[in-house]
This record gives sequence, structure tokens and C-alpha cells, in this order.
Amino acid sequence: MTLADGPVILVLLDDDGTRRLHLVLAEGWQVHDAPGTLAVLRPAVDHGWFRTNVVISREGVPADLDLATVMAAGERHVAATYDAVEVRSERVAHCGDAAAVVRLRAFDVRNEGVRLSQLHALLDADLEHPHSSARVIYQIVASCLAEDTARFQHAFTTMIGSCRVHLSPTRERPEEIE
Repeated sequence: MTLADGPVILVLLDDDGTRRLHLVLAEGWQVHDAPGTLAVLRPAVDHGWFRTNVVISREGVPADLDLATVMAAGERHVAATYDAVEVRSERVAHCGDAAAVVRLRAFDVRNEGVRLSQLHALLDADLEHPHSSARVIYQIVASCLAEDTARFQHAFTTMIGSCRVHLSPTRERPEEIE
């Protein structure tokens, strides 16, 4: 799925066809379907046994939790699942009009002798979950072997940085976070 004339833009729609999220794919990346996700992005050519990827999913979280709390809960899960977890940076940002938390981390996969690097972003989707009192967030997790971080960092940051969440028309832009 590449266009010779310009960038490839992935657009995710609600069930009713409302445009909710879009991002620009890095050059040479392709969209793949995967169960339990909205999309998986991969480079067209990946030389190695680990498939570098960007996974996009939609999650329901309790309505009273902010993104930083959700990220912290996810980090506890990562720490319980993997070894030598190292958070290299974290920042609060905006993707379009939506609030976002972005974290760069690395960790060892237990019993595999492999270190992975991830750029993890949570974005407020400003939606109520259709089947519960939760609200919806988008989660984008970009993963590669730690030794390939420099090779893929630009693609990861470009794709996540291009991501835009389309808020409901009645929602105002969130207040700036210092």
C-alpha cells in the first residue's frame, strides 16, 4: 500500500463512518490487519527475526482516569512482565486537539536474551465506550530491537507525531499542560 505521488495516510473511522484518527505512514511502511488491533504498521523490508512494528489499538478505560494514570498502570504491567525496564523519557503533548502522553522505554524480554525499545503513546479519543461507562483512548506502541532504535526512531516519531485525533464537534481543545 504505497503511493508514488505522496504520503500514505491511514484513516480510522468509527462504526458510523465518523473520522476519528489519522496518521501519515513513514516512507516504505505498510498497513496490516491483526486480530485485536485497529491496525499494525510494518516496514516493507525488515531484515531480522523480530518484526519491527507499530500497533494501533482502541481501549476502554474508567472515565475518571487521566492519561498519566493510565500510562502508569501500563508501566506497572510492563515492569511485571519484562526485566530491566528503563524509561528514557516521557512527555505530555497534543496530537491535533487531543491530549497525549508519550513515553520512550526499553526492556529485556525474559528468557530470550533480547532487549526491545518502544515508543508508547496514549491519546484521548474523547469518546464514551459503546458498551460500558468507560471512555475510549487510542494506544500506539512502536517496537523494535534496542540495537535498531536509531534506525527506526525517525519513522516512529514521524508517524506518532503526525497522528491526529478528531474530537467530537462539541469538545473544546484541552487546556495546555505545563
